[in-house]
Amino acid sequence: MSRVPTINRPVQSPAHDQIPIWATVDDARRLSGIGRSKLYELIAANALKSVKVGRRRLILVESIRGLGSSNAAA
Repeated sequence: MSRVPTINRPVQSPAHDQIPIWATVDDARRLSGIGRSKLYELIAANALKSVKVGRRRLILVESIRGLGSSNAAA
């Protein structure tokens, strides 16, 4: 049986340095520290940009970040 030679290459971590564009409500809750009900209130008030994909609600991560900066300025 012959073995296939391996090439020593640095292992790249899988997308840990990439930030997602969309987050589920549960992910947004973890990222922001805001409760689930409050997130839905902010979505209803158009303070957070979101889309519905099937039965899932996805929140734009940039709008979560913007929420923190707009509250700090207020």
